[in-house]
Amino acid sequence: MPTAYLSLGSNLDPVRFLREGIAALRARFDDVAVSAAYRFPAVGYDGPDFINAAAAIRTELSPEALNAWLHALEDAHGRDRSGPRYSDRTLDIDIVLYDDLVAEGVGNLRIPRDELRHAFVLKPLAQIAPGAVHPLERRTIAELWQAHPDHDVAFDEVAYRKFKRPFRAVCWVGGGRASPVLGTDRTSVSGISASRGHAAALSAAMLR
Repeated sequence: MPTAYLSLGSNLDPVRFLREGIAALRARFDDVAVSAAYRFPAVGYDGPDFINAAAAIRTELSPEALNAWLHALEDAHGRDRSGPRYSDRTLDIDIVLYDDLVAEGVGNLRIPRDELRHAFVLKPLAQIAPGAVHPLERRTIAELWQAHPDHDVAFDEVAYRKFKRPFRAVCWVGGGRASPVLGTDRTSVSGISASRGHAAALSAAMLR
């Protein structure tokens, strides 16, 4: 089953909308890994800071169907698409990678996503999927983040989880079932992905 990597962001009541967005992902998809959340300045306009996170999901949906589902989720949480491209967001969720696919389509679908050049996408994604490979750059997310000029910036981590759960890691191998592979820690972890050769350590702060 394919693995999709998502970038999530909000700057309007962001803790609430990130929680609700991630809860919706968990309700729809069986395998969901979520990063910590960080505060980043708005890009492209002068606005309130965003809180951004990343997620990885195993999904039977095609990229087009997943993109449509995510747009419906955004709309259900008050997303206003009538303003300029760079503007405030209640909830913004983009597919940034989908296995090793390169694709474009309706609904502003672009895989890999152009925003993979920004810290607000790379930092949280590198936390959960360092081994995922950019299909055009042919470099891993960890390598792209290590080379980013903002790599050493101390972006603030934002507590947005309702509860902390015991550290847990699972391994997604091809179409196989998840199995625990790591020990314990104070944070929650939700996965390690190896779909299509993406041996990606998915350290995550789980929400539930």
